[in-house]
Amino acid sequence: MKKINGFIVFALLVSSCAVPTDITERLATITTGESYGSVIAKLGTPKEFKTQGNARVIRYCNYGWVADETVLIGFVDNKVVRIERGAKCGPKLAMPAPVKIPTILSNPQSAKIMLFGGKNNKTFLGCLTCSQYETSSVHSKYSDFGSRYSSSSIWNNYGDFGSRYGSYSACNTRASNPPVIVDDKGTFYAYLSLNSSKQGIRANSPSSVSGIYTWLVEEVCD
Repeated sequence: MKKINGFIVFALLVSSCAVPTDITERLATITTGESYGSVIAKLGTPKEFKTQGNARVIRYCNYGWVADETVLIGFVDNKVVRIERGAKCGPKLAMPAPVKIPTILSNPQSAKIMLFGGKNNKTFLGCLTCSQYETSSVHSKYSDFGSRYSSSSIWNNYGDFGSRYGSYSACNTRASNPPVIVDDKGTFYAYLSLNSSKQGIRANSPSSVSGIYTWLVEEVCD
């Protein structure tokens, strides 16, 4: 074999090793936060996809894996938020079941209602009236404000804003400085708190605030 041919063969081998060619290897390179376009470039066109608002779910079914194995990849704002592998291929792809939220919080005509907490209420704790597919929403378990592990989430039972003992916590029945509920103009409507002395909704508040304490008791602090 000629040296030049040997060099060419060697170069091709190195090149093929640099880029994962097996579908399983390519899947392993996908990470949370990766763009939709990047995922498609790595895995190709999905078997199925479904969109709702700014959320999207794609499914690869029987595609380079063993029979009946499925890969689901969920996106919010075209960024990967969820990767699930191993589910059986089903006849129909559905969006994830929506989380339970107060009916007034899903009113599209109400003002944007937000939470702030901490010292002097300087810490943004998420949007109450935003859908679970928005990254600023307290109803998205993939966001900093809906996660049970984020330090800026009222859902974190061990954090400053969701524990049963913190002075800034919505779930502390004796909290002295619980989160405040305001609109996008800074208008104060209520405290979000299990402390009965802090409860009470300002007159003429949007209807989207009316069920907030029931939601807090049944969903957040249960």
